[in-house]
Amino acid sequence: MKLQSLNSAIYTGLVQHRRFLPKLHHFQYRIFMMYLDLDEITSLFDKSNFWSYLTPNLAYFKRADYFGHAEEPLKLAILNKVFAETGKKPQGKICVLTNMRYFGHCFNPVSFYYCYATDNSTLVAIVTHITNTPWGEDFAYVHDCTAVKSHAVKNPQYSFNLHKNFHVSPFMPMDIRYDWRFSEPTEK
Repeated sequence: MKLQSLNSAIYTGLVQHRRFLPKLHHFQYRIFMMYLDLDEITSLFDKSNFWSYLTPNLAYFKRADYFGHAEEPLKLAILNKVFAETGKKPQGKICVLTNMRYFGHCFNPVSFYYCYATDNSTLVAIVTHITNTPWGEDFAYVHDCTAVKSHAVKNPQYSFNLHKNFHVSPFMPMDIRYDWRFSEPTEK
């Protein structure tokens, strides 16, 4: 469902998890996440009584819940992180797929920042910002989309195989590799 914006949206989906060891465990539940253009975020919720930017509300975007220092603009923090990792600074929009703060509480284990070229349609990088809630730590992986080729024309896919650098779960050792696959955000 699109918000009253050209770039921001609410996405709904399904989260599934299955673990086989040390004990079989699985779950599945429906979720929704906000897809927010960081250039629109300061005024995106202006017409809502229940959603807001920085001001406590039923649902609100609190800068301190996201990547980098709370005093630094979020878009600048992401641009600097991408530049530090790739040597390139995206020149277009940056959108974040995330959970906001609801009823004063924020549970946001991962946020994805989609960084675009000047044309605002060519994906340059994806930043995956992970938090391990019990320990209060965070880590950001930068995925250079210009370094991988997608053969799909209609909805490009980006695959990244990388070493795990950040402790998330007591059931997953550090000595593993991730195989992550992304598609570009579209109408669905």
